[in-house]
Amino acid sequence: MANFLRRVPPSARWSLVLLIVVVALIVAIWPSSSGGGDADDSGAGVTVGSSTTQRPADPNDVAAARAAAGLQPCPTGTTVSEQSAFKGLTVPCLGGGPDVDLGAALTGTPTVVNIWATWCGPCRQELPLFQQFAERAAGEVRVVTMQAPRGAVNTDVALAFLAELQVHLPAFDDAAGKVFSRLQLPQVYPITVLVRPDGSVARVLPQQFTSLGGDRGLATEVRTYLGVSV
Repeated sequence: MANFLRRVPPSARWSLVLLIVVVALIVAIWPSSSGGGDADDSGAGVTVGSSTTQRPADPNDVAAARAAAGLQPCPTGTTVSEQSAFKGLTVPCLGGGPDVDLGAALTGTPTVVNIWATWCGPCRQELPLFQQFAERAAGEVRVVTMQAPRGAVNTDVALAFLAELQVHLPAFDDAAGKVFSRLQLPQVYPITVLVRPDGSVARVLPQQFTSLGGDRGLATEVRTYLGVSV
C-alpha cells in the first residue's frame, strides 16, 4: 500500500486515503444496519399502524393471568339500538369467554370506553383514573376498557398489565381492529369513546386524562357529552 501511495500524485494522495477510510467505515457498520427490525421485538416504541406479530399465549398462562387480574365480566345485552355505532360487531372478552355482541353490550346505559395498549405510557398513567371514576359513577355510567390492535404481544401480557395497575374493569379485546376500523379512530393512544345509551358515539377523545375534574377532566367530559354528573 505504501509503494502504491508513493506512485500517486501528491495532489490526489489525500483524496485517495479519505476514500479508503470511508469504504472501511461502510463495511464496518453494514451488519448492524441490515437488521433494523429487531428494535420492535420488545414491544417498546411501537407506533399505531406498525406491523407487529402477536405470539400465541399458553391457555394455562392466560387463565392464571385472568384470575390474577380479577376483571369484572364483560357486559352483555339482548337489545340493539338502530342508532348503535357498534351494531353487528362482535369482539372477544379479554382473557376468555364467548365473543360479545358490542351493539347489545353497549346499549341502555351511558358508557365510557377506554382504549389502551400495554406499551403506551400515557395509557398506563391514566387507567387507574378510569377505575376510580367507575367506582364513583357506579349505577350511573358504565366504564369498560378495550385492548387496542397490537396492544400487547399476547393475552397474558395484557392481563398482567391490568393486574399490575389494579384495574379490574370489564375488558374487551379489539386485536382484530374491528372497533378501530368501524369508528375510524385516530392513529394515537390512549383513546376514550363516550357512548350514549342508544349506542351512538357522543365523542371521541384522543387524549390522556390526568384528573376527574377541571376543564378537561374525565367527569367533566362525561357531564358535557353524556349529560351525566357524577
